[in-house]
Amino acid sequence: MKLSGTQEKRSVKAAEVVEILKQNNTIVSEKEAENILDFLYKIANLSIETVRNKGNKGQKPERRTPRRLFR
Repeated sequence: MKLSGTQEKRSVKAAEVVEILKQNNTIVSEKEAENILDFLYKIANLSIETVRNKGNKGQKPERRTPRRLFR
């Protein structure tokens, strides 16, 4: 699985996502599960950055949201 720019260590695998969603009557392929994981990891990273940058009152954050995030 190729990630945007860097190789991250992920504790949740696509096969596990498929099984969890199957238990909840949602059928997805392995590729769809990878896309779901990519999206969730990006959202989680953005959320963490937002919390970290709350202390920068009035200052611009160190990093901006990548423009290609949802392309």
